[in-house]
Amino acid sequence: MLMNTGISVQPELLENLSYDDFLKMKNTLNEPTGNFFYDSWQIKDEYKNTVWDKLLKMLPDRIGEARLIILESETCYTKHCDIDDRYHLNLHGDCAYLLDLEKNHMHQTVRDYQWYQMDTGVLHSAA
Repeated sequence: MLMNTGISVQPELLENLSYDDFLKMKNTLNEPTGNFFYDSWQIKDEYKNTVWDKLLKMLPDRIGEARLIILESETCYTKHCDIDDRYHLNLHGDCAYLLDLEKNHMHQTVRDYQWYQMDTGVLHSAA
């Protein structure tokens, strides 16, 4: 479900973020240039030249939607599948898991400054 891409984030990029910043952020950082599924996406104007822009530029071209997802302690997502794969970077969580519900496996995610590719076509959740 999770595979390390080998793309590392410089710790300094994340060190200046505070939890308060996450609470104020809108969830979607970019927008489609055309068709949601088939065309490229671009960073929204309000995030150009920010840490979010730098983080997304580390990934291969033609990534899809980039979202900042915040889960409070003791909460989880409803189980679901997605039609497109995702990239995952743990920004803040110290007790966070991606749950592969098909294999009954919990993937602990830690703030290790690594981008992961995530197969979201399997039934999964996050906690």
